[in-house]
Amino acid sequence: MKEPALGARVKYPAPSVAKLAEAQRAPFQAIVAALEASNFDLKAVHEKMPALVAQMKSICETDDHQDLMSGQLEDWVRWQRLRGYYLAYLFQESMKQLDSPLSFIRACLLYASAQNHLAQDLSLNSL
Repeated sequence: MKEPALGARVKYPAPSVAKLAEAQRAPFQAIVAALEASNFDLKAVHEKMPALVAQMKSICETDDHQDLMSGQLEDWVRWQRLRGYYLAYLFQESMKQLDSPLSFIRACLLYASAQNHLAQDLSLNSL
């Protein structure tokens, strides 16, 4: 396999949804599709936010599903930073609504990681 040139943009494929429970996969992919349809435009995403949070909340109601989603989103934050940023935010908001303190803390840490990764990308562009 040929190495990319120094400074070339490398596009990684989206992480697999294999870590999620079967019942979570289609709704999760629908959330990703809705974000992509909005081109990650802040205003467009903000308009869809209540529905997206409700959808994320519906697939993360049990502790097991929250654990699976958290592990899945760690991959998205690492490999698909923009998508991971928005997905981590949706996860954080849904955990806040579920009133689960431990899951909310985990979601906050994941969102903080997403913010950090996104800031690293932006800082590289300023060099």
